[in-house]
Amino acid sequence: MANQVLLPGYGGMFTSADVGSTSTYVQTQGTDLTIDLSMVDRFAIQITSTTASPTGTIQLEQSFNKGLSYSNLGSSINVATDVVTLFDLTAGPFGQIKINATGILSGSVNCSIVGYHDY
Repeated sequence: MANQVLLPGYGGMFTSADVGSTSTYVQTQGTDLTIDLSMVDRFAIQITSTTASPTGTIQLEQSFNKGLSYSNLGSSINVATDVVTLFDLTAGPFGQIKINATGILSGSVNCSIVGYHDY
């Protein structure tokens, strides 16, 4: 079961703690953080540097079997710039995701995720 449910709109936005080169997955309270995206039709993730000049990538991973196994969702995202990556209807449906941070080589970032619902 996911430990964070993403609701549509800015009120439901998730922002991670700092994630750096010693991280494996984004964590909360010492355990891997998973985010349930089943309530949204599309979402955006913005990577924001929290140290000067971070390098490397993060990779979103997705599961539809309650976290028993994960596969990559889209391409890895470069952390060097404050970039926004959109995942629209054609990329979904979305299940449970987690943020793999093993590709961050130096520095740290945080990740903000906002979900949207098509009415």
